Amino acid sequence: MFAPLLTAALLALHPAPPSAALPPPAATQSAPSTPTSPASPVDSIDKDRLMAIVRELPVKRSPVGEEHIKGLLATEALLEAKVKALGFTPTLQPIPYRPRADRDNPAAPKYHNILFDLPGSSLANQIILISAHFDAVPNSPGADDDGSGVAGLLEMARALSITKHARTVRFALYNLEEIGLVGSTHHAQTIADDNTHIALMVSLEMLGFYSDAKGSQTNPFPAFKGLGVPDTADFIGLGTILKYRPQVRALEKAMLAAEPRCKVFTLDHSPIAPPDLLRSDHAPFLARGMPGIIATDTANFRSPHYHKPTDTANTLDAQRFYLTVRALTGGVSALALPIDTAGKPASPDPLATPEPPAAPPPPAPAPTAPAPEPAK
Repeated sequence: MFAPLLTAALLALHPAPPSAALPPPAATQSAPSTPTSPASPVDSIDKDRLMAIVRELPVKRSPVGEEHIKGLLATEALLEAKVKALGFTPTLQPIPYRPRADRDNPAAPKYHNILFDLPGSSLANQIILISAHFDAVPNSPGADDDGSGVAGLLEMARALSITKHARTVRFALYNLEEIGLVGSTHHAQTIADDNTHIALMVSLEMLGFYSDAKGSQTNPFPAFKGLGVPDTADFIGLGTILKYRPQVRALEKAMLAAEPRCKVFTLDHSPIAPPDLLRSDHAPFLARGMPGIIATDTANFRSPHYHKPTDTANTLDAQRFYLTVRALTGGVSALALPIDTAGKPASPDPLATPEPPAAPPPPAPAPTAPAPEPAK
């Protein structure tokens, strides 16, 4: 999670890009072959796989310092290979970033976002975008921040591939989040420029740290009274602005239906996001008028390991991490609309905008008495 407060420019929310004449998802993407079991995406999530991915990531993966740069490039290559192993065709999106010291260096390292699709059917032009970032800060292994998000995204992609959906689910592994949301900002701008319709964007930002100790959770927004933020760090948080309350509440409802053991707290009260709600890769999407949501364990508001050398895999709560990814997978699947054997959505659309009730017909005019006949 990006630590410094974002600039005031990011707080200015712009009108959403038009949704007409939407281009289809990239033709280079292909869905993996569908396995025969298990029967549902939620039940396909594997706790051991989640933790194995977290442990496999290089512990040095920052664009600062030679050893960290090597680790970051190795992480990118590792994740590209993992995406291919799942049966997807990833696109490496170049990020136009070069530090000042390397501006004239043709051999400077080149960084990329890793993008891949699970194509939809009847609503393929409506994209549900799921992201995590794979860079970390120097001298922190980044197991929770954001190895947990990366592992959750890869497991979700694998699990969702066993079911066909009406909407396209696009996955984005972002680079350079920790130095200012660089990768996601570039991707969000290209999406806005292309008029791609984002039905929902969810940033998976730290999913693995929990505590049952009373007082283990700090309220990220103490200036706002009456929010009801729990004081025990045993939940996953969802956050966005008031404008996107219907989307985040639909996600929350679907998550709890998929995995009732997962505790969820949703914050969507403010028409403009306070700075601490803009510290992840959903922020550039909010700034461009798209429905961005953060799913997070709240970082430094609960974890003593945030951006420290102690952010290691053995500090994660594997069971609750697993339950959170199950819930998110079920929630995303429901909002992407699984289709039946006839190719139609198998359930009502949670993201559909309800039609306003029909206006009642105008009252009939009151009857009038006939005019009296004139006297003869």
